[in-house]
Amino acid sequence: MRRSKLYKKQVEVAGFDAQKRYSVSEAIALLKGMPGVKFDQTAEVAFKLGVDPRKSDQTVRGAVALPRGTGKTVRVAVVADGALAQDARDAGADFVGYEDIVEKIKGGWQDFDMLIATPDAMRLVRPLGRQLGPRGLMPNPKTGTVTDQVGTAVREAKAGRAEFRADRGACVHVPFGKMSFEADALKENFDVIVEALLKGMPGVTFDQTAEVAFKLGVDPRKSDQTVRGAVALPRGTGKTVRVAVVADGPLAQDARDAGADFVGYEDIVEKIKGGWQDFDILIATPDAMRLVRPLGRQLGPRGLMPNPKTGTVTDQVGTAVREAKAGRAEFRADRGACVHVPFGKMSFEADALKENFDVIVDALNKAKPTTAKGAYILSCTISATMTPGVKINVKELVRSKE
Repeated sequence: MRRSKLYKKQVEVAGFDAQKRYSVSEAIALLKGMPGVKFDQTAEVAFKLGVDPRKSDQTVRGAVALPRGTGKTVRVAVVADGALAQDARDAGADFVGYEDIVEKIKGGWQDFDMLIATPDAMRLVRPLGRQLGPRGLMPNPKTGTVTDQVGTAVREAKAGRAEFRADRGACVHVPFGKMSFEADALKENFDVIVEALLKGMPGVTFDQTAEVAFKLGVDPRKSDQTVRGAVALPRGTGKTVRVAVVADGPLAQDARDAGADFVGYEDIVEKIKGGWQDFDILIATPDAMRLVRPLGRQLGPRGLMPNPKTGTVTDQVGTAVREAKAGRAEFRADRGACVHVPFGKMSFEADALKENFDVIVDALNKAKPTTAKGAYILSCTISATMTPGVKINVKELVRSKE
């Protein structure tokens, strides 16, 4: 491919290597270090997604308010009447009307960057698809441009709003600021877009589980390099957990008071021997382990065997039950030195998912074997049940925890 002189000059000055993968912060620093031009360039991010846009259930589309704005003056037109039209004017809309503005658009007028319409007004706007569609101006509920909250929509558009949509090649291009922005501002906008994109993946008929997968630099074949633990998630797992407890006396009563679903001693052990496993977590007291230990063949394959490292062998059964019910994530490195941990549901707010994620990373770092040498976390990927994985830059992840 032939490149312009300006392109070659920018690559030379910035020291850009097309074969190298950069962290987000490094990439932004490279962009800002390139020779300037006579206008304020737009910074844009491009994603290649693992979806098939030809299938209606795999479309990716959405919008997100950028905390640092887009750096662009946005002209907003609103189709609304009555009190909602006044709300739009008060919020700073450039053009507000109803049938009159629709007639202008029919006549070829398109001197605006965004069109917002109320649900009632869509009967007038819908026939304008041929004029508005090619320029991406057609209002859509998925992007928040068909709404009764027109004042809020106008303010978000004016403050800085980025819309995204996967094209036929499953690519998404999103502007996230201007080159005149500070690097921190560009990074903040970029992070918000990535979160919105993950939440904007094709929807399904159930609430998907968000999961993080780590590849660790340990050798699980060595007994002194096993990685295993558990952590209470501050925002919960979003899952109803059935807890069984093997205890007797006052500790059994503590378990019942804490909300355990099944509590017993020899009776519950006999049920498990008979094949019963209608529970998600099994907690046992140290004294009860003489009864539970022979159940390894039944409980081990499903990861239900109580273990002191995960806090499921304890005299503090009440605390253990409450943590399990509130939201507790267990992790263990498999034979390939990989760890998979659920950290919430896709219905959670982005802040809640981020908080749970940070707690898991902290717990995983604390579980690092003392005999492990070299890099500990080699790679990290987050995904939901039915979405492609999004790779996380490990260098930034480790740096943020130091």
